[in-house]
Amino acid sequence: MSNSNVGAAIGCPPKEPAAGMRSISIVVTLLLAGILLWSILSIRAIPSSQTLQYEAERWKGPSEQTYSQVSVFWNEGEMDAGQAKTLAEELQASFPTEEIPPFVTAYGAKSSGLAVYAHRRAEAELWSVSRDFFTLHAFSMAEGGPGTFADTGSEAVLNEAAAFALFGSSDCIGEDIQLGGLGWRVIAVIREPDGAANEAAFGIAPRIFLPIQDDADVTFYEAILPEYYDGYAAQSLQNATGRTVTSSTGRFRLSRLWEQAKDFFRSPPEQTPSLPPWEQAARLAERKLCARWCVLVIASVLLICHLSQLLFGKKRL
Repeated sequence: MSNSNVGAAIGCPPKEPAAGMRSISIVVTLLLAGILLWSILSIRAIPSSQTLQYEAERWKGPSEQTYSQVSVFWNEGEMDAGQAKTLAEELQASFPTEEIPPFVTAYGAKSSGLAVYAHRRAEAELWSVSRDFFTLHAFSMAEGGPGTFADTGSEAVLNEAAAFALFGSSDCIGEDIQLGGLGWRVIAVIREPDGAANEAAFGIAPRIFLPIQDDADVTFYEAILPEYYDGYAAQSLQNATGRTVTSSTGRFRLSRLWEQAKDFFRSPPEQTPSLPPWEQAARLAERKLCARWCVLVIASVLLICHLSQLLFGKKRL
């Protein structure tokens, strides 16, 4: 009689199934722990990639005054740059103190056009923006710096895709490009932010920033405003524009993400305005974070249940 038959005859369980179950338990534990670790690392990495959503913290610097970054988005044709320019005065008038702390606003709109340099041509996104756009948005610079943007009204800032399409490199400061039959002097080349959400939103399109004209349409208005109390900045911009305000400051906190998660189950508005890529990236990052938090919670519950079963199962044996 074989050993396995003898074992079965005297009522002893074979050892192989028990060893197999232990191996499966180890694999399940490691798998759940790996998913848990991946979720935690993702939750830390995704917000840090959204550098353009932390401009209020940068603007604040060592000041004791708290600031918030707020934005409004329209459909094309609802406001022009001349009207947008007067909003800063309305915002300033809403401050409850006589001593006005520094604040900044920016606005603009997107179009498209053919950019030309020598024998090179590139279809590009054209972003007409206000003078303080690059004061509000601290893009990393590949070359130059847009500190004097819109001083003469004939300056252009390129992204790296536009620079390489037209010049073959980012070494193009001081060169002139043609857009719509007009000449524009290149003063800077920006480096758009890295990260999966940013890459999905910004894409690889050549992008050129130009000074906005007073009669041009505006599709976004952004501001960094002092936060005298919670919600003051958003309320001030809403009062000035009459529109729903998006607050970038603190948008990746868990409490804010919960509100975003609830919106997933609601129908989108009939007319959703076209969003600039930095806002698209932030909203995509919010969705990714919501998904990661769900995975984190589910993996944590499963891991606790699995370990509890192993622990109490051994005690029963």
